[in-house]
Amino acid sequence: MDNENKEAKKTNIIKLNPDEIYGNDNSLADEFVPDEESNGTKRKRKRKKKAPENTVYIDPKVRIKRMRAARRKNGLCTYCGKPVDRDGALCAACLAKNAEQTKARTEMYLSAGVCPICGKNDIFPHEKSCKECKAKFSMRLDKRMDQFKVYQRERYRKFESMGLCSRCGKRPPEEGKKWCRQCLDRHNKKARNRREDVRARWATDLCCMRCGKPERVEGKKLCPDCYRAALAAAKKCAENRNPDFKKAWAESNMRMRAHYRKFPRN
Repeated sequence: MDNENKEAKKTNIIKLNPDEIYGNDNSLADEFVPDEESNGTKRKRKRKKKAPENTVYIDPKVRIKRMRAARRKNGLCTYCGKPVDRDGALCAACLAKNAEQTKARTEMYLSAGVCPICGKNDIFPHEKSCKECKAKFSMRLDKRMDQFKVYQRERYRKFESMGLCSRCGKRPPEEGKKWCRQCLDRHNKKARNRREDVRARWATDLCCMRCGKPERVEGKKLCPDCYRAALAAAKKCAENRNPDFKKAWAESNMRMRAHYRKFPRN
């Protein structure tokens, strides 16, 4: 029954052309078309203005990079554009805001078990970044180290050709050296402090005082390997010793004893 009603409705539909309704006279049809100047529903579509032919489209990332470089050159904050009130590219307010946002984002990613650097890969609870980010960081670090080595080599040759200290480039070097006296003293002081700190740590941890291994020969301060090497060096030194050395050493001791008998120490 329903199918019969549908077919009946279809047969009652009559399709007519506008010419059949209004004839060749379009005056009646124009009455039903709203005027463009009126507030009718028909509106003229606005066309977009064409850009000039010499227009160059810049990537947003490049544009932001150029803007921040210009701000930094003029002494402005690279984020907000206000004058910088500290040493750096950001003002104090933007620096604190950026630090808070970075900390919150990092904590959110770590709590979700996602790498906070890329925000894509999963990580274990004890990790701070994924393997891909670690590999990328290692590659960047190696590249920077290579560039730094080339820069240091060129700088060294430049100062050496100018007859200056090859480290600071401010003062002439010491005679027979390539560094000035101040750079030598500074370097020797740092090396001495480093050795003293290392040896103090080895002494407290009962490590070998030569190589730092966590083991010692009983009653000695060296590990078995260093102790054997020291014995071999002492034996070789005794074999190559000048036979007159013992006699000269005894004579020197006699002169010292005679001196102290004549001028006793207080």
